[in-house]
Amino acid sequence: QVKSVATRDLAKRLLLSVARPPKPSLTEDVFVDITAIVPSAIGFTPDSAMASDALDADLVQSQFESLALLERRLTQLASMGDWTSVGAMIALVPQSSVTDGIRILAADLALVEGRVDQVCIDATESLSFSNEPYWQKVFAFCQLRDGNVASAFLTLDLLRETGVDDAAFFWVAELMAGNRPITPSGLDRLSPLQLAMLRHAGRPFPAQLVRDGDSTLLRVLATAEPLYVAAEDEAEDVVAERVRQGLDLRLEAAERAVELGALSPDVLRALY
Repeated sequence: QVKSVATRDLAKRLLLSVARPPKPSLTEDVFVDITAIVPSAIGFTPDSAMASDALDADLVQSQFESLALLERRLTQLASMGDWTSVGAMIALVPQSSVTDGIRILAADLALVEGRVDQVCIDATESLSFSNEPYWQKVFAFCQLRDGNVASAFLTLDLLRETGVDDAAFFWVAELMAGNRPITPSGLDRLSPLQLAMLRHAGRPFPAQLVRDGDSTLLRVLATAEPLYVAAEDEAEDVVAERVRQGLDLRLEAAERAVELGALSPDVLRALY
């Protein structure tokens, strides 16, 4: 994760630039290794993009050489934890130009923001025309969330039979079903979908993820309700300690998320 505010700002300005992309032979290098070249022209910010009447959907579409390049930009912004910019850019893409990749990023954004009901609706619709396993995973999540465990496991079996290899996803699915599976070895990151599933399972995040969490995980931890829920028969001092631990975790996550540019300082201020 990039902790330098100046470096992050340069990367963000590049990814949001309205300048013409470089020659095709350089495109991959520029937009994957964003520290390599910074074009002189600097583009819009999410706030100005949404506020400007002149910047309509048709203009935004013409500013990008291809939807593939747009998807790469969105993916880079998401990896930085800059979901605000992801949402602002997606909102400016004409519906006729929305690809499955962009649709998935929009669903990830909704999961990060806690809009699970909308994601479940989108998954049901997307399954009718997309073969992307992502939507089947989301569908299984929604089934588990609604208590349809038997149906969810049919969906999970189908995913396994089609060769989907995602140990972290199947692990959190088992947790949501009430089982106690072994945490996958080498687990160092969770996707927005997996983060949403883990939260709905009501289980604390693995310590190594909290300690080394990426910007998206830290944002989710900071903005979600505390993980530590006390049982009814616990003593008051135990309950107080669990509450304190939950708040401390959220504060630590919020501080690190702000440092990485993934969370507004206003959220941290409200938590304090």
